[in-house]
Amino acid sequence: MGVLEKKQTCAVVLQRETQSCSGTTLHIQNLEESAESLRERCQKFYKGCRKYTEGLGEAYDGDIALASCLETFGGGHNDPISVAFGGPVMTKFTIALREIGTYKEVLRSQVEHMLNDRLLQFVNIDLHDVKEARRRFDKASLAYDQAREKFLSLRKGTKSDIASTLEEELHQARSTFEQARFNLVTALSNIEAKKRFEFLEAVSATMDAHLRYFKQYHLQLEAQFDQWITFIIHLDHGKSMFLPLWN
Repeated sequence: MGVLEKKQTCAVVLQRETQSCSGTTLHIQNLEESAESLRERCQKFYKGCRKYTEGLGEAYDGDIALASCLETFGGGHNDPISVAFGGPVMTKFTIALREIGTYKEVLRSQVEHMLNDRLLQFVNIDLHDVKEARRRFDKASLAYDQAREKFLSLRKGTKSDIASTLEEELHQARSTFEQARFNLVTALSNIEAKKRFEFLEAVSATMDAHLRYFKQYHLQLEAQFDQWITFIIHLDHGKSMFLPLWN
């Protein structure tokens, strides 16, 4: 086949390819716009989630600080001043405070792992993969356009070896372009799949962690409740007997 025939055949193939790619290009564009919009939402959501987990961390520090200062204030059984105002009984409450603080820290860790880390991975890895795939696709598309223009600009009298070289370069550029397009579509499809399932799964797991936290919280308080009620009854009884002495 001569140079002119190859050129004409290639032109027909490229024209058909351009027509078939128009729908795919529009679909890719729509998916990219959706992914970019999702990026902005995820970034805002992540900021709120991070603020929440930081608040849980501060709450844990507050619980431990309260338990520590109560323990110090309560003193011990060998401290007569402490014994006089019920310090040894107060120090028993520090156990509950520390347990409650521990539950908050566990909840913070779970929210960070199940929600924050997933959001961060989605923005920094999954969406970044889309941008990287787009960059490679644009590069391959430019190289393909250049190879196509070179081949279509061949003249009738061009040497066959030069024509063969340009034709091979065109085939390689086309193969690279198609692979880059496939990778871009794959990256975008991954975003669509995660958008449908992963966010709901992450939020559901986070709410389940909260449910378990409140159950543990309730059980811990309930375990101490009888002891506290008994202490308060004795305290009220002692108070009613002691105060008349001052009247």
